[in-house]
Amino acid sequence: MSETGGNFESQEDGVEKATREEVEALLADLETYDDQHSRGAWLGRGMAGLIMSHFEGQDDEDEEKDEETLGESKPSGLEHLHEEISKNLKLQDLLDRHQKTLEKLGIDLESPNPHGDFDEQETYAVGDMKIDFTNQENFVNYLKSIDEKSLSSAELKLVKMVIEKVLNRVRQEYNFESADDRLLELFSGIKDMVAESKRLGLEKEAEELERCIHYNKQKALPQYIHARNRRFLEPIGEGFSWSTYQRDCTPEKYTERWEEAFEALDEAKESKNSIQLYNDILSYATACIEFAEKDIAGPERYKNYSAGYVEKITPAIEKTKKKLSKYKPLESK
Repeated sequence: MSETGGNFESQEDGVEKATREEVEALLADLETYDDQHSRGAWLGRGMAGLIMSHFEGQDDEDEEKDEETLGESKPSGLEHLHEEISKNLKLQDLLDRHQKTLEKLGIDLESPNPHGDFDEQETYAVGDMKIDFTNQENFVNYLKSIDEKSLSSAELKLVKMVIEKVLNRVRQEYNFESADDRLLELFSGIKDMVAESKRLGLEKEAEELERCIHYNKQKALPQYIHARNRRFLEPIGEGFSWSTYQRDCTPEKYTERWEEAFEALDEAKESKNSIQLYNDILSYATACIEFAEKDIAGPERYKNYSAGYVEKITPAIEKTKKKLSKYKPLESK
């Protein structure tokens, strides 16, 4: 049995494991792909293209004269931009380079635009690379093969990336009206993944996996994903969610935003399987509105806001609290 970079290349069961070098190479390409195909990157290129088009249109006559003088033309800024875009990593590039590593890890890659490719090679795909499990046992075995004492940052980042991308994919693609059995079954055999994630220090990811397992056991996974997609369980007091809408909303927008919470409550209330989830959402929503009341009363945070902001948003919070008070805890049947 040989060992490379803290990972076993093989185990007694004969299953080959991904080496640290293979993992680092895969991670580097995934990060590059996500960076090159991000919406921000495309927005920047689009703005650059518009600016170049404007100035190059003005310079056409000068370029024609230069061509007559020099006998050849220089590549335009737009041509250079398209040339750079053509160098973007594509899905097939990653599959060609890392197929064996992906098989060892039990995962597969998919374009962010699988049903609406902009070109055959997906050069213009927009969004992060998608990841799915093809063999959860292989992935768990890989996690078990990692020594947390000699764990590299790349190994940890890849594990974190895989779990986050799979969870994000479930949240983005789960069809509430027509449950996908593949997604429902995803959480039926990942207890070991939770334990290994905790061992490696990925507490946040392990916690999310545990919640999915918990609500899946109650047959309330569809309702949980529905609520999660409406900002259920976002950290209270952080980001932009139920507890913090008052920090950057008009009164009208505040009440409109809170409809997400009421939608989640109403959906969970419909099924006897999701009564516990309903109570969990209600408890969380109550904590959020209580935080909002205390937050808006704090003079320091809002001292630089426009005059009258606190006075205008406070009634919206009170109105929301009154509506929330009509929802009562339910007893499990």
